[in-house]
Amino acid sequence: MKRLILLAIVMLAFACKTPVPCTNTHTETTIVRDTTIPVYLSPDSALFEALLECDSSGNVLLTSLNSEVTKRLMAEFTLQQNKLSYKVRRDIDTLYITQKHYYKETIKVQTPTVPKEPEIPWWAKFVAFSNLFILVFLVIKVGFRFFVRKLPL
Repeated sequence: MKRLILLAIVMLAFACKTPVPCTNTHTETTIVRDTTIPVYLSPDSALFEALLECDSSGNVLLTSLNSEVTKRLMAEFTLQQNKLSYKVRRDIDTLYITQKHYYKETIKVQTPTVPKEPEIPWWAKFVAFSNLFILVFLVIKVGFRFFVRKLPL
């Protein structure tokens, strides 16, 4: 019966533990990146209209000329020695726009906080040391009686 009570006291003393409180820490990191994005422009067009007529001697005459181009085109029209040439040059086809990207990264870390142990009062220290001295005294006394009975006198 004594062993059962002693076992119950030991189990109650060592089985109950309080949960360890945790502190949450948040760290946020913001990364800014500049990137270049190509923007493709719509295709350009050019319009050329010419009215050509033949005269009585068989030569070709240019009677009217109409040329229209968009903003980004540069057109050249030449008529030399019965040769008609029309050149079109186009400016930059692609524009590059810089854009900033923001990446926000959040890290959550839980760190356990260890509670500070309460300080033992002076009277509890005194009781512990006195119990230690009593235990040592009992061990010496029992050992001495055991050896004295075993020795032949």
